[in-house]
Amino acid sequence: MPYFNNRDGQRLHYHEMGRGPVCILIHGFGMHGALWKTLAWPLSRRYRFVMPDLRGFNGSKRAGFDSERSIFEHFADDLADLINHIGEERVHIMGYSMGGATAMCYQMHYGTERVQAYAQIDQIDRVTNHSDWQWGLYGERQTEKLGEFQALFDELDSLPHPEQWDRLPPSFQNKLLTGFTDFVASTAARKSWKWGIEKMGQSGLIKQAMPSEEWPAFSRCMRDYTCTHIDLSPAFDGYDRPFWVLTGSNSELYDARGQTLMAEKVTTSQQVLFHGAGHLLPFEKPLQFVRTLNAFMQSGSS
Repeated sequence: MPYFNNRDGQRLHYHEMGRGPVCILIHGFGMHGALWKTLAWPLSRRYRFVMPDLRGFNGSKRAGFDSERSIFEHFADDLADLINHIGEERVHIMGYSMGGATAMCYQMHYGTERVQAYAQIDQIDRVTNHSDWQWGLYGERQTEKLGEFQALFDELDSLPHPEQWDRLPPSFQNKLLTGFTDFVASTAARKSWKWGIEKMGQSGLIKQAMPSEEWPAFSRCMRDYTCTHIDLSPAFDGYDRPFWVLTGSNSELYDARGQTLMAEKVTTSQQVLFHGAGHLLPFEKPLQFVRTLNAFMQSGSS
């Protein structure tokens, strides 16, 4: 299993398959790199896919965070270290959800010198709403939804050991798992998928998707989304790389109209709409996703 050491001296894990031009696939919140494998496999004879486990998750779960920087700054530095470890002059990058925010933060801090082309999956550059922008996370429902998260954190912070899952009261664990189930269900557009996720929550199987040893990373990511003003739009100032925007037409997390407005600000962009899909578009529409990934790799190499 491949690892690399980041600048903090922590050992981070990544998955790898294929040969050819490199594409780094960055997973979203609560996921891990191996989830890309089925989608990357059909193209692995043409391209080399590098799929990191972000700091705090899965094979990188032992890597911690400091309190001075946001999760995206941590992830962006780790991405820079991974690109240096790979040793390629330029790489394609595709970031999904939180992975997209990671890639934007990387380009905001490090520029596009090492980027051949960039694709962003159902993510927005201005995550936090403002008076002139209402297309961030949850759109017009942002205040309501983030208020619910804040109430959970207020209760969590009143407990003796908020960062240790196994020491949280069972009643509060259940409350967190119920909230996590609702969140995961909101990422799917298909009613059958929503029903299945809700059944997983009712049966307790949803615990498998939020391992107790990864709770510090889950908690830190949720806090930053809830409590931090997130504006990554400077990443696209004078942007000169091919920029693909993959959008779920029925996404409940990031409205398709907001993603269109984001794409229109970048002259090198093109938007690919996944009709009938939600935030989980790579998994709800796998054939379209693989075709789009192949086209993205070809256009970025031309």
